[in-house]
Amino acid sequence: MVLAEVSFGMLDGKDWVKVFELTQRSDGTGTVVTDLLGFGLPWKGFNVRVSATNSDYFSYSSSFQSYNRGTFSSTLFSGGNKAGDRVQLGASGGHGWYAASTSTCS
Repeated sequence: MVLAEVSFGMLDGKDWVKVFELTQRSDGTGTVVTDLLGFGLPWKGFNVRVSATNSDYFSYSSSFQSYNRGTFSSTLFSGGNKAGDRVQLGASGGHGWYAASTSTCS
């Protein structure tokens, strides 16, 4: 069983499940508060919220993905403000959105 926080109608009129949260400090370090990576939760939309600027970066997949480690570079993302980009999950320093032509951090 997985217990997750759901925000109904939070962004783009859709419901979102919080699967990862990092509390960031001013020195650039942070503490993981929520991490459901590896539970294989199905998702079609991916959002990264930057709390410091209250900005959302999101798009949608054409089919369900599994919330596990990996790079979703062949996944077609459309809509939102990150259409055409790719998602990287679970890499050290590389969890989130990347332009299709950009390598993740190592």
